[in-house]
Amino acid sequence: MVNNRRGRPAGGSNARQRLIDAAEELFLRDGFSRTTLRGIAGHAGVDHALVNYYFGSKEGLFTAVMDLLASPGELVEHATGAGPEHLAPRLLNALLTTWDSPSVQEHSRRLLSAIQTDPTTRDAFRGYLEHQVIAQIAGTLTGRDATARAGAAATVIAGLFLTRYVARVEPIAGMTRPQVVGYLGPALHACLAPRPRR
Repeated sequence: MVNNRRGRPAGGSNARQRLIDAAEELFLRDGFSRTTLRGIAGHAGVDHALVNYYFGSKEGLFTAVMDLLASPGELVEHATGAGPEHLAPRLLNALLTTWDSPSVQEHSRRLLSAIQTDPTTRDAFRGYLEHQVIAQIAGTLTGRDATARAGAAATVIAGLFLTRYVARVEPIAGMTRPQVVGYLGPALHACLAPRPRR
C-alpha cells in the first residue's frame, strides 16, 4: 500500500525491492516481532520512512514479502478476478505455475521453517492467510457460509503445497499440472460450491 504523502524520502529507484529483500531475510531469520522497521531500512540502505511510504506499516511489508515468497494472495486476487465460474481449476493452475519454480519452493520452505519456530511469525502469517487469501476467495463466492467454504478451499491448497513441494509425496509430486488439476479440481470445487440447505 502506498500512502499519499507528498515527496518520497530518498532511497533510489529500486528502494521498494531492496526493502522487500531485506525484510524477507530479517523476517525469516529473526521472526516478525524481533524485526524492526529501522532494522529493515538499515539493512536495505534506505530511509526508514520509505517503509511507510511504500507499504503503510510493518504488516503491509510482511504482506508484500509473503506474496513474494509463496504468492497465494497475489495469485488468488488474479484467479478470483474473473468471478466464481471455473474458479477451482483457474486457481489451481495459477498456483501450480508459480509453485513449480524451484526458487519459490525454496523461499516457501524457509517460510514454513520460520512459522514453526517463531510464534509471532506464525501469527502474522495466519493474519495474512485470513485477510489476503481466505477473505479474497470468500468475496468471490455466492451463497451462505462463504468464509467457511473459502477456509476449506485454503486447506486443500495448503495440503497440495505440503505434499507436492515440501514432503514431495508420490504420486502427487510427480504428477503433471493437468493431472493435479484433474484430481484435485473436483475436491476444491466441492469446497467452494454452495452447500445445500438441510
